[in-house]
Amino acid sequence: MYWKKPMDWMRSFPQGVPLTLLNILLMSLGFYALIPYLSYYLTHSLGWTAFLAGVLLMTRQFSQQGLTFLTGMVGDRVGYKRLMVLGMLVRGIGFAMFGLFDHPAGLLAAAAVSGLGGAMFEPTRDAALTALADPADLSRVYAARKVFAQAGLALSAPLSAMLINLDFRLLSYACGLLFFGAALLTQIRMPEVTVQSQPLPFVSMWRIVLRDRTFLLFVAVMCGHYFMSMQSFLTIPMQVVAITGDVRAVSLVNLVMATLILCLQVPVNRRLQKFELLTQMRIGLGFTACGLVVLGLASGMGLFLTGFLLFSIGTMIMEPAGSEMTARLADKEVYGTYFGFASVAMAVGGGLSQGAGGWLFQTGADQGIPMLVFLCGGVAGGLAIWGLNGLRGQAPSRVLFRFGKNTKF
Repeated sequence: MYWKKPMDWMRSFPQGVPLTLLNILLMSLGFYALIPYLSYYLTHSLGWTAFLAGVLLMTRQFSQQGLTFLTGMVGDRVGYKRLMVLGMLVRGIGFAMFGLFDHPAGLLAAAAVSGLGGAMFEPTRDAALTALADPADLSRVYAARKVFAQAGLALSAPLSAMLINLDFRLLSYACGLLFFGAALLTQIRMPEVTVQSQPLPFVSMWRIVLRDRTFLLFVAVMCGHYFMSMQSFLTIPMQVVAITGDVRAVSLVNLVMATLILCLQVPVNRRLQKFELLTQMRIGLGFTACGLVVLGLASGMGLFLTGFLLFSIGTMIMEPAGSEMTARLADKEVYGTYFGFASVAMAVGGGLSQGAGGWLFQTGADQGIPMLVFLCGGVAGGLAIWGLNGLRGQAPSRVLFRFGKNTKF
């Protein structure tokens, strides 16, 4: 088991994968230390409405996921390392800008810049992981990616709790520095990763993806997943503050989620080995949807934590399964383009989650229906499960995958 021999477990990955996982930890630490507190800072310290805070988060979401198709294609052409480093630097600048401005125009610019940085490194990072990993070992690599991301989330709780009590600006600067550090580490230690023997025209890469109807349907299904999962950045933190009256509870929720995933991610993936990927995704979507409904019903921490447990299990199932499905469907010479286009689902689903989610949360509270946004999340999950049935019927030979017999968690 990986927790008994962590160094041996890390050495079992090909060159470049352990460094990428470490970078994921650093970037996750910087991201989760800042973003969950950003909505509280905007609505309480600056007096913004929940809707306006949602618009800012939606701006970051769309500026990131809305551009990943283009940045993924660029990464396929020029190599993944160069774009990863540039993206980390831009994200660091964007996070620092949150501390420099306190007016809407400056903060919206910070959101757009930080999103642009993410658009540069996110598809290229995932494409690099896929290109470096053994195809038979993709499931373990994506599970490890989730574990390292959640380790960063766990470490973010004490960092953010300490700095938020001092000054939000210190928190934003510290999180920006973490991305600068990840950029330096990548530039020094990351091997070059290229997948095209001869550069393909951008139009050709575009057509490969847009003609892949099975993949396009899969991306549409993932919009429902991201509508649900992205509630963790706005409405779930607002819900726990509404229940407890204490902003520090946001750190507790992040710590609980990180601990659950650190302890359960690998055992859960091991348990799911016997199921095909589509079945895993149905299970994950079902857990996430049920968790959101329970969260909406919660008026105390007991029921809230129950719903949050279901929600966390659902996301820890869905994210590795969704990434593996993308890798399995992708043409190996355009991994970045496929992963970039897959992020369109996060742009649409996540953008609506944070934009409409803030409005639904505020409207539900005003109309005496506080669980409105969480019910809408449950409906989105049900529609996504229904969409998976269409995916299976359209191209069963491409989407019915199981973990390989040699996959070792």
